[in-house]
Amino acid sequence: MIRVNVLEMDIKRFKKLITHDDFDGIVSAVLLTTINPNLEIEFHSPDEIRGDNKNIKIDNETIITDLPYDDRCGLWFDHHKSNKGKGFHEIAPSAARVIYNTLHLRYPELFRYEDLVEWCDKIDTARYSKNDILNPEGYVLLGFTLSLDEDEEESIKYRLHVINLLRKLTIDDILNDKIVKSKVNKVLENLKHYLKVVREKIKVYENLFYVVDMRGIDVDAGIKFVAHTLYDNEKIGVFLKSDGGKVKFSISYNYLYRETFEPVDLSKVAKYYGGGGHPRAAGFTIDKDKADSALEEIINLLKKVDWQPR
Repeated sequence: MIRVNVLEMDIKRFKKLITHDDFDGIVSAVLLTTINPNLEIEFHSPDEIRGDNKNIKIDNETIITDLPYDDRCGLWFDHHKSNKGKGFHEIAPSAARVIYNTLHLRYPELFRYEDLVEWCDKIDTARYSKNDILNPEGYVLLGFTLSLDEDEEESIKYRLHVINLLRKLTIDDILNDKIVKSKVNKVLENLKHYLKVVREKIKVYENLFYVVDMRGIDVDAGIKFVAHTLYDNEKIGVFLKSDGGKVKFSISYNYLYRETFEPVDLSKVAKYYGGGGHPRAAGFTIDKDKADSALEEIINLLKKVDWQPR
């Protein structure tokens, strides 16, 4: 981490915030726009920042959070083990936690978000119970609405709306918002559908891990939460989903698997294929003509893992 006198840091000098579009990225934006309401917000994926991103305007008046480092930015906050750079980086439950811990003494207006950041920590590390997944409520339910597949314009509009609501309202009032309520209804409908789809598409290997291959099927990221509840004895889930001419892989320890012995650092697996993430959950995007070979390699790797605690 770079050595900066936090008490002299002026967040208000920055003009743009580039953040991830998940719940952690949203809460990070809530914290930073509370300090500087004039920040222009852009949402990007890790792959967009990590890849050939020269078309993304980044300069020393830009803050990047919950995403890989770009040396053009003026300030960076992150918590992913696989990411390295010059900024405020620590292995923490969420990027929002890094921001809060770094800035709340300099900007005491952030104290009111202590509970929100706690929930963000839980959601970004997927510390869910089976009931959290099958009967979501509160911030967990709000977080699930961000997993819905929507066109880019609608997705951006909804995320900006949620950021605005989180800065002003309680979670109960947010869930009663007309726009949010429509997303909530869709999430709850999808959960029922996913139970059927997962049972049809899942393949379990040696009672240790499973693969859910959703290529060519119209489902959103919420599918993996349901899979974990149905197969809570298996330790790792591998999920594939079509994304235009590419395939998105998501690899995670079962959220209901609570053993401390975790022999595979999934962030290293994802990094090998150009992605990244955390030891317990990571992902990458690959050309669809390379997806089958990548899947076979991952399956072979997981078959060879020594699952006996040492």
